[in-house]
Amino acid sequence: CHSTPDSAEDVRKLCPRCPLLTPFNDTNVVHTVNTALAAFNTQNNGTYFKLVEISRAQNVPLPVSTLVEFVIAATDCTAKEVTDPAKCNLLAEKQYHITARIPGLFIPQRTGAER
Repeated sequence: CHSTPDSAEDVRKLCPRCPLLTPFNDTNVVHTVNTALAAFNTQNNGTYFKLVEISRAQNVPLPVSTLVEFVIAATDCTAKEVTDPAKCNLLAEKQYHITARIPGLFIPQRTGAER
């Protein structure tokens, strides 16, 4: 069995208010992840967190926004002292699933428990 996804235009014809999946490298997706991760690190006293993976990204028509689900993990760096995030090593035991939406009221939420 071989199937292909419908085009965005076809989806919009049938369901104008349905969200569309968005490529992970889309500028709105990248902005949403970067903003959410920065806010998470600001609110989290101590450990610096890094992106592990983006799980899902959608452009939502009403209200116009980008919704992204992603996984972050604690590192061996502290948030206040990190100068080069590339040098921080992931700690597998502390991972969180995050859902973030931009624009609008922005509060990153922990949608999963530690792994």
